Amino acid sequence: MICNFKTASRFSQRTIFLLIIILFVNFQSSAEEKKWTVSAVEFTYSQDIKRNDYEKSLLKAIPQLILDQLNGLKSRNVPSSEVFDREIDKYIKERLALFLELSSETKKRDSYVLQNISEYQFNKYVKESEKKIKDIQKKIDSNLAAQEKLLNDPSKFKDRLEEFEIYKNDTETLFTIPADITNSDFNSYQFSSEITKVNINAVITGSVITYGNYCAVSVEMFVYPGAQSTGVITEVGSISKIENVAKNISYRLIPKIENAIPCDVQIKLTNEDLRKKTKLTVDNTIYSPVPEKIVIGNGVHNITFECEGFRKESFSYGFGYEKKYVIEIDFVEDNSFNTAVVLKNPIGGTFYYNGNTTSSNELSVKVNNMSVLGYYFTDNENSLFFRIPEKIIKDTNVVSLNLKDIDIGANIEKRRKVMYISYSALICSLPFLFYSYSNYSNLYRSYSLGQPIDRNEFSTYQTMSYIGIGLSVSMGCWFLYELVRYLIAANKALPVEAKKSSSNYETSVQEYLEMQDRFRIMKEEELERQKLEEEKKAALEAEQKAAEEAENNTLEKDETEQTQSSDNNSKIKTENTDTLTGDR
Repeated sequence: MICNFKTASRFSQRTIFLLIIILFVNFQSSAEEKKWTVSAVEFTYSQDIKRNDYEKSLLKAIPQLILDQLNGLKSRNVPSSEVFDREIDKYIKERLALFLELSSETKKRDSYVLQNISEYQFNKYVKESEKKIKDIQKKIDSNLAAQEKLLNDPSKFKDRLEEFEIYKNDTETLFTIPADITNSDFNSYQFSSEITKVNINAVITGSVITYGNYCAVSVEMFVYPGAQSTGVITEVGSISKIENVAKNISYRLIPKIENAIPCDVQIKLTNEDLRKKTKLTVDNTIYSPVPEKIVIGNGVHNITFECEGFRKESFSYGFGYEKKYVIEIDFVEDNSFNTAVVLKNPIGGTFYYNGNTTSSNELSVKVNNMSVLGYYFTDNENSLFFRIPEKIIKDTNVVSLNLKDIDIGANIEKRRKVMYISYSALICSLPFLFYSYSNYSNLYRSYSLGQPIDRNEFSTYQTMSYIGIGLSVSMGCWFLYELVRYLIAANKALPVEAKKSSSNYETSVQEYLEMQDRFRIMKEEELERQKLEEEKKAALEAEQKAAEEAENNTLEKDETEQTQSSDNNSKIKTENTDTLTGDR
C-alpha cells in the first residue's frame, strides 16, 4: 500500500482549517443571536398646541438621553415566555411566507388556461404546479402541527441570559416608524414585523405633556415579538433640566430591562378578616383574594389594594435590593359625603373628579384622610383644576371655587413674552444712562476740583442723566410689574383651593343647573346666529355674482352694437365711394 504523507498532511490541514472556520461562524451566529437589542422612537406631545423649536427638539432628545443612560447595561435575563413568543413568531412568519408562495403558485397554475399552448404542455405544466401546491400545503400543515405541539408543551423553554446592546450601537439613532404605520400601532403585527426584521427586541415609546416650564413624560416599553408592555413610567420635571427627567426614567427602566432574579414579598393585613374580600393588583396582575406571599421581579412596581367599603391604597416601590420584603396594610374605612360646588364666576362646563364625572355641581366623594382633586372642563375646552381639602368637606356640604375660564398655558406664555420684552427694554435703557451719568459725573468732579468746564455741556449732560435715570427706573418698574404678573400667571397652573360657602345646598344645585341651561341656550343662539350670517353672506355673494354677470352681459351687448354700427358706417362709405366713381 502506497501512502503519500505529504498529501495526507495537506488534507488534514485543510480539514482542520475548514472545521475552525465552521466553528467560528457558528460561534459568531450564536453570539449575534444572544444580543438583546433595545431602541426608541421619537416621542409625541399629548397636547395639540403650537411649539417652539426647543420644545420640538425634546421629542428626540428625551429618548436619546434615556438610551444614553441605558448604554452601560450588560445583559438581560430573558424569561421563558419571551423565548416561547420568539419561537411562535418564527412559525407565523414561515407560514405567511408559505401562504404567499401558495398564492403565487395557484395564480401561475390558473394562468395556463389563458396561454396559447398545446394540450400536452398544458397538462404537463398543470401537473407540475399541482405537485408544488401539494408540497406547499404539506409544509403549511407540518408548520401548524409543529406549532400545536409547541403550544401543548411550552415548559421546554427556559430562562436564559442574553447580552444587551443599543440599536446600531448608537444612542443618537432612533427607530424610524414607517410612513404607513401610525404611532398608535405598536401592538399591530405589521409594526412587530418591522421591528423584528431589524433584530430589535424592545422599543421605548413615550408622550409628553407641558404646563409652563414643567413637563410630565410618560414612557412605555414594548417587548417583541408579542408587543408585551412592561408598564407605563411617568416622571415630572423641569423642561430646562430634562436630563434629570431622562435619568429618573432610565433608572426605573433598568430593572424592567435586566429582569433580574425575583424576590419574595410577604403581605400582612392589620385586619385579617378582610383578606378574602381584598383585591391586590401588581402592575397588570390581579390577586383575589390576597395571598400571604407573592413573588415579583426586580424593579419599580405599581401596587394597589382594594376592598369594598375601604379606601384604595396605591403606591410604587423599587424592589431588588433585598430578597425578601414585607408589606403591611391598615385599611381606612370610607366616609361618603355629598358636596355642592358654587362657581363664583358663571362658566359652562363639566366637573371631573377622582375618576368620576357629573353634569351637575353635586360631587359624591369618599373622604378618608385625603383631599378631592379634579378639574372643570369648560365649554371653551379649558381644563381648570381644583382641590377640595378634606377638612372643608367634613365641615360643610357647600364649597365655592374661584375659577376663571382662561387658557392657563397660553396665558403663561403671553405673560412670559411680555416680561422678556420689559426686561429687554430695561437692558436697552442702561447704556444711555451709563453714558450720560458718567459724563455728568466727570464734569461735576472737575467743577468741584476748581477746573474750568463748559456750563452748557454740564447742563446738557445733567439733563440727559436725569432722563436716563427716569427712563431706567420706569423700565425697571415695568419689568418688576410684568415679573409679578408672570409669577401670578404661572401660579394659576396650581389647583384652585375650594373655600367654605354659606349658600344653601338645594339652592346652589338649582342655580347651577339654571346657569348651565342659560349657557346652553346662549350657545344654541350663537350657532343659529352664525348660521344666519353664513346664509346672508352666501346670498350676498350670489347677488353680487349675478350683478357682475348682468354687467358683463350689458358690456358685451354694447360692444356688439358698436361693432355692428361701425360695420354699417363702413358699408355706407363704400357705397358712396362707388357712386362717386360711377358718376365720374
